[in-house]
Amino acid sequence: MTKAHAPDADQESGLDQILSFLRRYGLDMRPEHYELGYRVVVDRDPFIIAAVQRAIETGHPVAPADIRAAMQHAGGVVQRAQELTVEVDRNAASLQDIIKRSQSAAREYSDALQGSVHDLAAAARGESISNLVDIAGTMLARATQAEAELAEARSEVDGLREHLAEARNVARQDPLTRLPNRRAFEERCLAELSAGNSLTIAICDIDRFKYINDTHGHNIGDRVLQFVARCLEKSCEGHFVARMGGEEFVILMSATNMMTAHRIIDAARRDVNAHDLKIRESGVYIGAISFSAGLAIGVKDEPHPNILKRADENLYQAKNSGRNKVVF
Repeated sequence: MTKAHAPDADQESGLDQILSFLRRYGLDMRPEHYELGYRVVVDRDPFIIAAVQRAIETGHPVAPADIRAAMQHAGGVVQRAQELTVEVDRNAASLQDIIKRSQSAAREYSDALQGSVHDLAAAARGESISNLVDIAGTMLARATQAEAELAEARSEVDGLREHLAEARNVARQDPLTRLPNRRAFEERCLAELSAGNSLTIAICDIDRFKYINDTHGHNIGDRVLQFVARCLEKSCEGHFVARMGGEEFVILMSATNMMTAHRIIDAARRDVNAHDLKIRESGVYIGAISFSAGLAIGVKDEPHPNILKRADENLYQAKNSGRNKVVF
C-alpha cells in the first residue's frame, strides 16, 4: 500500500523482512545490503532477484560485486532508453539537414534552369545548350548523392527507433508480470487528464502475501503475482492495469462511474478468489487467495495523486474490515 498502513497481524514490518533476508544470506549491516534487501523483499525487483538466485544456485555467497552488477543492470535499462532518445534526436536532425540541403539544391537548379530557358528563348545558341547540360549534370550528381544520404539516414533512424521503442517498453514494463509499471501508470494518468477525462482509480493489494512468500518461497510468490496480474487483465479488459510494486496493483478507468468501476473490480476479486492454487511441481496445496481493493473517483481535472490517496485510504479500510473486499 502506498501510505503507512497498519500491517496485517501475521505480517512483519518491511524493516523486519529486510533484516530477516540479510540474516538468511549472511549479509552484514551495510547500506548497500539494506538496499539489496529492500529491492528483493519489498520492491521485488526481478533483476536483483535473478542475481541473488544465480549466486544461490552456484552455491556461492551473495557477494558485493554481484549486488553492484545487478543494480547497475537494473539502472542501465532506463539509461539506455535515454541514450537512444538522444541518438534518435541527433539522427533526426541530420536527416532534416540532408532534406534542407536537397531542397536548397533543387531551388538552385530551378533558378539556374529558368535562367537558361530564358537565354534559350532569347537566342538558341550552342553556349546556352552547353550551360543547360552542365546544370543538369551537376544537379543529377547532387540528387544522386542526396538520395544515397537520405536512404542511409532513414535506415539508421528506423533502426534506432526500433531499439528506442524496445528500451522505452522495458522502462515502462514490470518484467515479472509484463504489466505496465508505476512509471507507465503515471504517464497514462497525465495523458488522460490532458485529454480532459476524469479518472477512476482502484488499488488492489494481495491479502497475506508475506505468508505465501514465507511458506512457499519467493519463486512461488512470484507465480502468484503473475496469476493475479492475468486475472486482473482479463476481468478489467479495456482498462489500464499496472503493477505498482510488491503485491500492489492499480487499475485506471477513464470516464467510468463508481458503480461500474465497483462491478468491474469486484468481479476481478471474485475471479481471483475462485481458484484453488497448488504448486505444479510438488502438488503442494496453496489454496484460494484474495485481494483487498480501494476505489476512488475523481472530479474533472483533479490531479491523480489526490485520487490515488483516497483509493489508498479505502484500501486501508478494506484491509482492516476483514480483507477480500472492495471499499469505495
